[in-house]
Amino acid sequence: MLDGIFCRALGDELNKLSGAKIEKIHHISNKELVFELFGGERTTLLISALPSAPRICFIKEYDRPQNPTMLCMLFRKHLSGGRIVNVCALQDERIIKFTFVATDELGHPEEKHLYIELMGKYSNCILCSGDDRILGAFSVSDITDKRCIMSGARYEPPEKQNKFPPFSVTKEQFLLYAQQNSHRAADDFLLSSFLGFSPVTAREVSFKATGETDALLLSADLNRLWEEFEKLLDSVRNRTVTPCIAANGKAFSYTALCQYGEEYKQISSLTQLLGEFYAEKASVAEIKQLSYDISRVLSTVKNRLEKKLYSQKTELSDCAKKDIYRNRGDIITANIYRIPSGASSVTAMDYTTGEQVTIPLDTRLTAARNAQRLYAKYAKLKRAEEHLVGLIASGEQELAYVRTVEDALSRARTRKELDEIRLELGEVGYMSAPATKKGSKKTPAGQPLVFTTTDGMRVLVGRNNRQNDSLTGNADKNDIWFHVKNFPGSHVILCTEGEEPTDRDYTQAAMLAAYHSSVRGASNAEVDYTRVRYVKKPSGSKPGYVTYDKYYTAIVDGIMPKL
Repeated sequence: MLDGIFCRALGDELNKLSGAKIEKIHHISNKELVFELFGGERTTLLISALPSAPRICFIKEYDRPQNPTMLCMLFRKHLSGGRIVNVCALQDERIIKFTFVATDELGHPEEKHLYIELMGKYSNCILCSGDDRILGAFSVSDITDKRCIMSGARYEPPEKQNKFPPFSVTKEQFLLYAQQNSHRAADDFLLSSFLGFSPVTAREVSFKATGETDALLLSADLNRLWEEFEKLLDSVRNRTVTPCIAANGKAFSYTALCQYGEEYKQISSLTQLLGEFYAEKASVAEIKQLSYDISRVLSTVKNRLEKKLYSQKTELSDCAKKDIYRNRGDIITANIYRIPSGASSVTAMDYTTGEQVTIPLDTRLTAARNAQRLYAKYAKLKRAEEHLVGLIASGEQELAYVRTVEDALSRARTRKELDEIRLELGEVGYMSAPATKKGSKKTPAGQPLVFTTTDGMRVLVGRNNRQNDSLTGNADKNDIWFHVKNFPGSHVILCTEGEEPTDRDYTQAAMLAAYHSSVRGASNAEVDYTRVRYVKKPSGSKPGYVTYDKYYTAIVDGIMPKL
């Protein structure tokens, strides 16, 4: 889809940016760069080298990082305040080249090049000097690789494939190549013989020429195939391409896609096409990657806690033997008068069971010292039991907290939500906290989800533990608080504004609490609810943890209510 010919057309379209000034630069992820441009009007250009969504397109909104990365500072140093003087694609390559003129430290104008390689998993963005010496890149490689991409090295495009350049081939050459490959399918011939073709475009040319996407050259009208081939290239030469997305949403091209048999969606420009096609895909891929990093940390913490709790509970079960030692000490003490010095055991009545028992003794100790030794073991196990009970309770509470974060992570759909979860984990010490400027205020919790019940009452739903704390802590004491019973989930506030909610208000708020929890989709989910005044947050507790009393329990389905 995003082939060399597409990139040629894209470069021609982007060349309209010539003369635009770079006002701001942001490195919004490790593979994405944003330029805020002014060239008569203000525009925001996204350059993405994400493997699953490489693209150059215009965007309206984006999340600005609080602190610039080292790579961002490098781009700002060389390009801030500069102007775009030319944009083009390298011949038959999936590489867009931006040429800038910016001033150096002394104020002298200096040419810089930016190579954006839109090549799937090999996508990259490489900043070079005017003589193509590399200054920085999203991804680097050393001299042992086929291409050396590192600071100071000369930029070299990828090695060309052994194919024919499509824009310089003549009709006679095309027909000769086709006759020499007559045993092959038309789309395979185009794909393997000419640079710049993608499978989608090759199939489209075949379909328009033969009515089939995989017709054999033996049965095809080669002159007709040439006409469609030339028509495609002419649309790029003359800048009359037809950007479109297939009706099934699985393919795009710079030419009308008829091979899928349904009406295609025509787009006004190639940049808009890339923006629309990859927007959701890129978002899903980014969320998946960011959530994976957080999930891995949570999994490590959870495994550690579970192993620790298992060990502590095993040790606690051993503490149950403490009463045996105390009982044996009591028996020895009761029979101390008849135990001779140096005895290896004593047989006496166990008054708790009424049976005769034999207790081994240390021959080196007196009977009294043997009893004291048993009492000491009892006291040690009792202290350990008391300590372990507290440790286990604390560990189980921490494990429950980790599960609440996992639940919030499973429902996160935006980068902002993930950043907030990452910030929360940094605050509790599970991850390294994001760097903040000295003296800066603590980052406030994000905004909760807002719903309105059928009867007109507002319902607020926290997306994560930080929002849960903020939501519940700032709610009116007469508002109604909801939470799924005994499972991780969002805090939900039904805002009463001094009025008594209807039964439908209660039911819909309870359903929202069940839906935004780990029991989403369950039938007969239990949801506790009470006035906010009865919800307390213990001092020093983990984010999102509260206690409550004087509550009721509703049984609802964990589905999204019809509001």
